[in-house]
Amino acid sequence: MTKGFVAGIDVGGTFTDAVIYDEERSKLYRTKVLTTADDQSIGTVGALQRLFTDLDIDAGRLRRFNHGYTVGINAALTRTGAKSGLLCTKGHRENMDSGGMGRPFDEGVLYNPYWQRPHQVNPIIPRRYRREIAERLGEAGNTLLELQDDEIRREVRFLKGEGVESIGVCFVNAYVDRRHEERAIRIIEEEFPGAYVQSSKIYPVAGELKRTFVVALDVYCGPKINTYLERLKSRMAEEIGYTDEIYIMQMGGGLATREMIVEAPVCTLQSGPVAGMLGSEFYARKILDTDNLICIDVGGTSTDIGLVREGSAEVTRDWELDYSIPYAMPTIDVRSIGAGGGSLIVVDEMGSLRVGPESAGSKPGPACYGLGGTEPAVTDACVAMGIIQPELFLEGRMNVDRGKALEALGRVAARIDMDPLLLAQGAYELVTLNIAEACEKALISRGLHPQGYSLMGFGAAGPMFAVSVARELSIPEVVIPYFPGGFAALGMLTSRLKVQHAVSPMSELAALGPERLNAVVDQIEQACIEDLVRQGVKRADVVLERTLCGMYRGQSWDQQVPVAVERYDDANFGAIRGYFDRHYDQVFGYQAQELPIFLTTVRAMAYGPYPDVVLPNIEKGGDTPDAAAVIMRRDLHMDRETHRNVPFYDRFALKAGNLIPGPAIIDDRLSTIVVNKATHARIDDYGNVIVDIPANANRARP
Repeated sequence: MTKGFVAGIDVGGTFTDAVIYDEERSKLYRTKVLTTADDQSIGTVGALQRLFTDLDIDAGRLRRFNHGYTVGINAALTRTGAKSGLLCTKGHRENMDSGGMGRPFDEGVLYNPYWQRPHQVNPIIPRRYRREIAERLGEAGNTLLELQDDEIRREVRFLKGEGVESIGVCFVNAYVDRRHEERAIRIIEEEFPGAYVQSSKIYPVAGELKRTFVVALDVYCGPKINTYLERLKSRMAEEIGYTDEIYIMQMGGGLATREMIVEAPVCTLQSGPVAGMLGSEFYARKILDTDNLICIDVGGTSTDIGLVREGSAEVTRDWELDYSIPYAMPTIDVRSIGAGGGSLIVVDEMGSLRVGPESAGSKPGPACYGLGGTEPAVTDACVAMGIIQPELFLEGRMNVDRGKALEALGRVAARIDMDPLLLAQGAYELVTLNIAEACEKALISRGLHPQGYSLMGFGAAGPMFAVSVARELSIPEVVIPYFPGGFAALGMLTSRLKVQHAVSPMSELAALGPERLNAVVDQIEQACIEDLVRQGVKRADVVLERTLCGMYRGQSWDQQVPVAVERYDDANFGAIRGYFDRHYDQVFGYQAQELPIFLTTVRAMAYGPYPDVVLPNIEKGGDTPDAAAVIMRRDLHMDRETHRNVPFYDRFALKAGNLIPGPAIIDDRLSTIVVNKATHARIDDYGNVIVDIPANANRARP
């Protein structure tokens, strides 16, 4: 294979990050441009062109392109997806609005008789376009009520006449037998040839509500995603001459070819944050001394939080677009809160300071950008505090006006008779506390404790808050990777291809037996292997993993448990029970060995080989950084103190072994690293910044 360049691009809410890897010299390069929200392909190709120009690279040497975007999640959150319809079993039209009948425990919601679920207020598929079909299969796949073709034709003609663009089909018990859904799809294709059509074949798993939402989200976001991918493919060919495969990051972790993604585009709904977690996996696997990480990815509009435990990113089946709007496919567990560099700083009607979730976005952006924004954002607070210096921001490629930041902060501060600088610090502390609380929840929900974890901060703004967040959580070590501002893009370079398939036997484990379980496993593992081979992976390079979902008999909610990949027989079949008992003991603190295990779902995952990405070592130095590494000295307003003549270091002038006492700022050119008072930073062999936090430095609040 001829070596060349491999690129990864992550499109965020405010910025588009690009990283390119020189396979011959094992060198990494990066850049950052503003996201072009109206057509993300413009910014994506523009970022590549900037890298080619800055590095004098022939575009023809681009060998591979890995990509993550926000087209799907933006369409879903803003309800700007395709006008969609759904064919469902008669009597199940209201399921999407019922949302499982749960309620959030928020004040003003739990006992509020007027509260409505998000899908009732702002539906993905309005009730009028959810059409009932008189059909029914039993739980064993037997016909209870035969599907009538004329009824399907009538409802499809109604949806077509209403201007619907896409149609989903999700019938009860279709996970057992899809013959009714397949007949319905054939009729849709006859009656409405141009429609985008999807069925529960993309998630043939028990659990009607979640399966329905997977189908609904796909038909709602799929047309936009596929249109974007087609536009990107054309733009890449026309503007830079790239006609090879485009690899897309999936929510479940791992890449897939564009041809695979267009068959189920919903699996890329939130691909960027997932790539950041896979980059963290790479660091835990290859770079760091720890394999337990709490990760915060702070961008322009939100903060994404995830866990790497024992070298693997945690996976969830409970991701939700909004409350009671689930995406049930297994996905890397990334939890988002509305706190980022663009989050607006406001005073509410009670006179309390609040930050986010509203965001200034990339346009007009924070007030300091000078692009028309007048409301202060977190970035304005960081500029006012002295964390961000205008002449260093984005390598000086973008103007930042401290006067406009202070002016905007002053207008809000005047409403509560507060000094603008103190308001800025208050906003910074609120963001810190919000992120710390979300990290704590992510740990506690899995029965984990911050002890034994390091905190990794990335994203454009992550390194500004990482040490403060770690102090709140009493975490002794913070890791800032070499490319924090484009870390999700780096994660795409280090990721491998992945596919997964699942089937729901819905049987007691003992009744299933080793022979039938082997048959189920063989079916889905062979499907995984075939999908990877179809994408160019050699059979010998495929790595398989397996999880079983089950629960104690009589429970309502199953648990996902990883198990060894092996053939089952009478000798090892009984060991499966031990996996579940140990899981229940760790997460819930009990075992019920007297109860049988009810197996709901068997899932197989298959991976291609890891790419050969090697981070280069940096030059070694002594404890004290070279004098030339100090770019400037400025006053820094933090922790409700003013620190005079704080040194600002050029990260790329630092050497392995350098020690930096806080307070200090390390300029990463595309990010800013804060080393707080009473902490110490050290530079490792790869240029990562490791910040050690003594116990007496914990807690940011005085």
